[in-house]
Amino acid sequence: MTTSAWLLLAATPSPSPGTTSTPVRGPDPDLVTPGVAGFLVVFLLAVATILLLRSMTGHLRKVRYSPDPAAEEPGEQPAPRERPGNPGKPAPDGADRP
Repeated sequence: MTTSAWLLLAATPSPSPGTTSTPVRGPDPDLVTPGVAGFLVVFLLAVATILLLRSMTGHLRKVRYSPDPAAEEPGEQPAPRERPGNPGKPAPDGADRP
């Protein structure tokens, strides 16, 4: 800062409680409320949350829980995998990598 800026800051009196000037007041904290806009934002967030939870519940009900995700039915066997370089010949378990 330059010298003139320092002099300007030093010459500006700081407000103190004992001065006769009218203090600057903010709004009364007891009267300030979020209003209609705040209510609408919170209400719409609550509605969106409820709709998302209902959608998630519906999707989770469609999920099939089984120990082996490859087997869709208990009596149904999955098709054997083939080796990438040897078509027609099934690969043993874990040997599908070249």
